[in-house]
Amino acid sequence: MEINPAEIIQYAAAIATGVGIWYKDVIAKKIGLKKEVKSLEASALENVQKNLDIYQEMITDIDSRYKQKLLDVEDNFMASIDRMKSEVLELKNMNSELIEFIAAQKLLLADQKEIIMKQSRRIDYFKKKYNDLEN
Repeated sequence: MEINPAEIIQYAAAIATGVGIWYKDVIAKKIGLKKEVKSLEASALENVQKNLDIYQEMITDIDSRYKQKLLDVEDNFMASIDRMKSEVLELKNMNSELIEFIAAQKLLLADQKEIIMKQSRRIDYFKKKYNDLEN
């Protein structure tokens, strides 16, 4: 039986390939190929973390802006309420003054009606008196 060196090389290559595939991760780490994958994963995670930090800052910024706007709206609302209360009080005062004025005008009107009635009676009296003289 003759051993052919080509066959030995062929079997050795097959065994080396099998061992290489079996330990590909270990070999890749030794060569440095896995470092690139890990550095890519690390940079991807770092980018994700940076994006999360940016979103968190945006949320915090929006939150503080809207809180301030809400406080401004609340202040404006309270100022409007105060103005409206003062206007209502002023209108109530004007209303009571008008009621007093109308009551005084009613009294004056009653007095004027009484004067007109007296004058009408006096005119009637004089008409009768002087009409009698003319006849």
